[in-house]
Amino acid sequence: MSDQRKSKSDLGPGLVVTLFGILYFAFSFSIHVSRLGGSTSSRLVPQIMGIIFISMGLILVGRGIKQKKTGATAKESFDAKAFFFKYRRIFAVFGLSFAYVLLLSLFGFIIMTPLYLYALMLVLTPQNAKKQYIFNIFMAVVVTMILYVLFRYGFKMILPRSRF
Repeated sequence: MSDQRKSKSDLGPGLVVTLFGILYFAFSFSIHVSRLGGSTSSRLVPQIMGIIFISMGLILVGRGIKQKKTGATAKESFDAKAFFFKYRRIFAVFGLSFAYVLLLSLFGFIIMTPLYLYALMLVLTPQNAKKQYIFNIFMAVVVTMILYVLFRYGFKMILPRSRF
């Protein structure tokens, strides 16, 4: 892969990850503060994750700018269809995550999390690999139960419940 193509693939995703991190961090302040688990609030982990996203994005942006300065001068035209096809899984993960966050307060943690995890497993399984539907369902349910027990009883945090 040439330096010019590599710089484009570092700069674009770096900007997207940085923007996502900024939004994630900003929206973490809308989380209801609960101090049931001790001295830390329920905003702590989302804010740390936002800072990590911002840091990773800025590293990619810096790397992309550095590579662009030292890269080839040949310009390539932007092909939107090829771009979306190349990064379709990333867009699918962002879409699934956005839907998960929107629907979590409506359907609750117990219903939405296994659906979200199962959908992620389907999206992230390589195309040439055999999709193991039953195993994925089992893993999504088991991981959800482990997370529920960990957060509810270990961290003493109240997770979103279904409105139904």
